Amino acid sequence: MPVVSYTAGIIEWTQTEMKDLDRKTRKLLNMYGGLHPRADVHRLYLPRHHGGRGLKEVEATVTAESVGLDEYIQRMKDKEPLLQAAWQTKQQQQPEVVKKDEWKAGWARKYKSKWREKPLHGQYPQQVEEVTTTEMAYKWLSCTGLKIETEALITAAQDQALNTKSHQANIMKVTTDLSNIHGCIDQRQSMKQTE
Repeated sequence: MPVVSYTAGIIEWTQTEMKDLDRKTRKLLNMYGGLHPRADVHRLYLPRHHGGRGLKEVEATVTAESVGLDEYIQRMKDKEPLLQAAWQTKQQQQPEVVKKDEWKAGWARKYKSKWREKPLHGQYPQQVEEVTTTEMAYKWLSCTGLKIETEALITAAQDQALNTKSHQANIMKVTTDLSNIHGCIDQRQSMKQTE
Protein backbone atom coordinates (compact mmCIF):
# COMPACT_ATOMS: atom_id res chain seq x y z
CA MET A 1 0.00 0.00 0.00
CA PRO A 2 2.83 2.51 0.54
CA VAL A 3 3.79 2.21 -3.14
CA VAL A 4 0.19 2.70 -4.23
CA SER A 5 -0.42 5.64 -1.90
CA TYR A 6 2.84 7.32 -2.96
CA THR A 7 1.70 7.36 -6.59
CA ALA A 8 -1.93 8.35 -5.89
CA GLY A 9 -2.99 11.65 -7.37
CA ILE A 10 -0.06 11.59 -9.80
CA ILE A 11 -0.50 8.30 -11.67
CA GLU A 12 -4.02 7.56 -12.88
CA TRP A 13 -5.10 4.19 -11.47
CA THR A 14 -7.99 2.59 -13.35
CA GLN A 15 -10.92 1.00 -11.51
CA THR A 16 -9.99 -2.37 -12.98
CA GLU A 17 -6.41 -2.18 -11.70
CA MET A 18 -7.53 -1.21 -8.21
CA LYS A 19 -10.21 -3.91 -8.02
CA ASP A 20 -7.74 -6.53 -9.30
CA LEU A 21 -5.23 -5.63 -6.57
CA ASP A 22 -7.94 -5.91 -3.90
CA ARG A 23 -9.13 -9.23 -5.33
CA LYS A 24 -5.59 -10.65 -5.33
CA THR A 25 -5.12 -9.52 -1.73
CA ARG A 26 -8.36 -11.21 -0.62
CA LYS A 27 -7.36 -14.36 -2.51
CA LEU A 28 -4.04 -14.52 -0.66
CA LEU A 29 -5.79 -13.92 2.65
CA ASN A 30 -8.16 -16.78 1.82
CA MET A 31 -5.32 -19.13 0.89
CA TYR A 32 -3.46 -18.50 4.16
CA GLY A 33 -6.48 -18.52 6.49
CA GLY A 34 -6.70 -14.79 7.12
CA LEU A 35 -10.18 -14.48 5.61
CA HIS A 36 -13.05 -16.93 5.59
CA PRO A 37 -14.36 -17.56 2.04
CA ARG A 38 -17.91 -16.51 2.96
CA ALA A 39 -16.98 -13.64 5.30
CA ASP A 40 -18.23 -10.14 4.60
CA VAL A 41 -15.93 -8.12 2.33
CA HIS A 42 -17.11 -4.69 3.55
CA ARG A 43 -16.18 -5.62 7.12
CA LEU A 44 -12.67 -6.50 5.97
CA TYR A 45 -12.01 -2.88 4.94
CA LEU A 46 -13.66 -1.15 7.90
CA PRO A 47 -11.41 0.32 10.61
CA ARG A 48 -11.03 -1.89 13.67
CA HIS A 49 -12.80 0.52 16.02
CA HIS A 50 -15.90 0.17 13.79
CA GLY A 51 -15.79 -3.64 13.97
CA GLY A 52 -13.79 -4.22 10.81
CA ARG A 53 -10.51 -5.96 10.15
CA GLY A 54 -8.62 -2.77 9.22
CA LEU A 55 -7.33 -3.77 5.78
CA LYS A 56 -6.62 -0.85 3.45
CA GLU A 57 -8.62 -0.92 0.22
CA VAL A 58 -6.67 0.21 -2.84
CA GLU A 59 -9.44 2.41 -4.23
CA ALA A 60 -10.01 4.08 -0.85
CA THR A 61 -6.27 4.66 -0.39
CA VAL A 62 -5.86 6.20 -3.84
CA THR A 63 -8.90 8.44 -3.37
CA ALA A 64 -7.85 9.52 0.13
CA GLU A 65 -4.36 10.44 -1.06
CA SER A 66 -5.80 12.37 -4.03
CA VAL A 67 -8.13 14.27 -1.71
CA GLY A 68 -5.20 14.99 0.62
CA LEU A 69 -3.11 16.24 -2.30
CA ASP A 70 -5.94 18.55 -3.40
CA GLU A 71 -6.26 19.85 0.15
CA TYR A 72 -2.51 20.54 0.28
CA ILE A 73 -2.54 22.39 -3.06
CA GLN A 74 -5.46 24.52 -1.89
CA ARG A 75 -3.68 25.39 1.37
CA MET A 76 -0.30 26.18 -0.22
CA LYS A 77 -1.43 27.82 -3.51
CA ASP A 78 -0.67 31.37 -2.32
CA LYS A 79 2.95 30.53 -1.46
CA GLU A 80 4.00 28.78 -4.68
CA PRO A 81 3.29 29.98 -8.25
CA LEU A 82 3.44 26.43 -9.61
CA LEU A 83 0.84 25.28 -7.06
CA GLN A 84 -1.29 28.30 -8.04
CA ALA A 85 -1.31 27.06 -11.66
CA ALA A 86 -2.12 23.52 -10.52
CA TRP A 87 -4.95 24.88 -8.37
CA GLN A 88 -6.46 26.80 -11.28
CA THR A 89 -6.39 23.67 -13.44
CA LYS A 90 -7.96 21.67 -10.63
CA GLN A 91 -10.69 24.28 -10.16
CA GLN A 92 -11.69 23.93 -13.81
CA GLN A 93 -11.97 20.14 -13.50
CA GLN A 94 -13.51 19.89 -10.02
CA PRO A 95 -14.53 23.11 -8.28
CA GLU A 96 -15.30 21.64 -4.83
CA VAL A 97 -12.52 20.31 -2.56
CA VAL A 98 -13.32 17.89 0.24
CA LYS A 99 -11.16 17.60 3.35
CA LYS A 100 -9.34 14.28 3.76
CA ASP A 101 -10.69 13.62 7.28
CA GLU A 102 -14.27 14.27 6.15
CA TRP A 103 -13.83 11.96 3.17
CA LYS A 104 -12.44 9.14 5.36
CA ALA A 105 -15.31 9.48 7.85
CA GLY A 106 -17.87 9.39 5.03
CA TRP A 107 -16.20 6.35 3.48
CA ALA A 108 -16.26 4.47 6.82
CA ARG A 109 -19.96 5.35 7.31
CA LYS A 110 -20.77 4.08 3.82
CA TYR A 111 -19.00 0.74 4.35
CA LYS A 112 -20.49 0.30 7.82
CA SER A 113 -24.00 0.87 6.46
CA LYS A 114 -23.37 -1.61 3.62
CA TRP A 115 -22.29 -4.19 6.23
CA ARG A 116 -25.33 -3.51 8.44
CA GLU A 117 -27.80 -3.71 5.53
CA LYS A 118 -26.86 -7.27 4.59
CA PRO A 119 -29.54 -9.72 5.69
CA LEU A 120 -27.16 -12.35 7.08
CA HIS A 121 -23.88 -10.60 7.87
CA GLY A 122 -25.66 -7.47 9.11
CA GLN A 123 -27.42 -9.19 12.01
CA TYR A 124 -24.37 -9.04 14.28
CA PRO A 125 -23.67 -5.27 14.07
CA GLN A 126 -27.38 -4.55 14.54
CA GLN A 127 -27.51 -6.71 17.67
CA VAL A 128 -24.30 -5.19 19.05
CA GLU A 129 -25.67 -1.66 18.77
CA GLU A 130 -28.80 -2.70 20.71
CA VAL A 131 -26.81 -4.16 23.61
CA THR A 132 -23.59 -2.16 24.05
CA THR A 133 -21.44 0.60 22.61
CA THR A 134 -19.51 -0.05 19.43
CA GLU A 135 -16.25 0.91 21.14
CA MET A 136 -16.62 -1.76 23.83
CA ALA A 137 -17.89 -4.47 21.48
CA TYR A 138 -14.98 -4.23 19.08
CA LYS A 139 -12.14 -3.41 21.47
CA TRP A 140 -10.88 -7.00 21.18
CA LEU A 141 -10.00 -6.39 17.52
CA SER A 142 -7.29 -3.89 18.40
CA CYS A 143 -6.08 -5.05 21.83
CA THR A 144 -5.80 -8.84 21.96
CA GLY A 145 -3.07 -9.58 19.42
CA LEU A 146 -4.77 -12.71 18.08
CA LYS A 147 -3.36 -14.64 15.16
CA ILE A 148 -4.90 -13.70 11.83
CA GLU A 149 -6.44 -17.17 11.47
CA THR A 150 -8.15 -16.94 14.87
CA GLU A 151 -9.45 -13.46 14.14
CA ALA A 152 -10.79 -14.66 10.78
CA LEU A 153 -12.61 -17.55 12.45
CA ILE A 154 -14.20 -15.32 15.11
CA THR A 155 -15.36 -12.70 12.60
CA ALA A 156 -16.69 -15.44 10.28
CA ALA A 157 -18.70 -16.84 13.19
CA GLN A 158 -20.06 -13.37 13.94
CA ASP A 159 -20.99 -13.00 10.25
CA GLN A 160 -22.75 -16.40 10.40
CA ALA A 161 -20.53 -17.65 7.61
CA LEU A 162 -19.35 -20.90 9.19
CA ASN A 163 -20.61 -24.13 7.70
CA THR A 164 -22.67 -25.53 10.58
CA LYS A 165 -25.70 -27.82 10.43
CA SER A 166 -27.93 -24.84 11.20
CA HIS A 167 -26.29 -22.83 8.39
CA GLN A 168 -26.79 -25.71 5.95
CA ALA A 169 -30.45 -26.16 6.90
CA ASN A 170 -31.55 -22.53 7.28
CA ILE A 171 -29.34 -20.61 4.85
CA MET A 172 -28.20 -23.09 2.22
CA LYS A 173 -31.51 -25.06 2.36
CA VAL A 174 -29.66 -28.40 2.32
CA THR A 175 -31.52 -31.14 4.16
CA THR A 176 -30.11 -34.37 5.46
CA ASP A 177 -32.63 -37.17 5.63
CA LEU A 178 -31.59 -39.09 8.74
CA SER A 179 -34.20 -41.83 8.22
CA ASN A 180 -32.36 -42.89 5.05
CA ILE A 181 -29.07 -43.05 6.91
CA HIS A 182 -30.57 -45.11 9.75
CA GLY A 183 -32.22 -47.45 7.20
CA CYS A 184 -28.89 -48.11 5.49
CA ILE A 185 -27.18 -48.78 8.81
CA ASP A 186 -29.94 -51.23 9.86
CA GLN A 187 -29.71 -52.99 6.50
CA ARG A 188 -25.92 -53.41 6.80
CA GLN A 189 -26.23 -54.76 10.33
CA SER A 190 -28.83 -57.32 9.28
CA MET A 191 -26.60 -58.41 6.36
CA LYS A 192 -23.66 -58.94 8.73
CA GLN A 193 -25.80 -61.02 11.09
CA THR A 194 -26.97 -63.34 8.31
CA GLU A 195 -23.39 -64.02 7.19
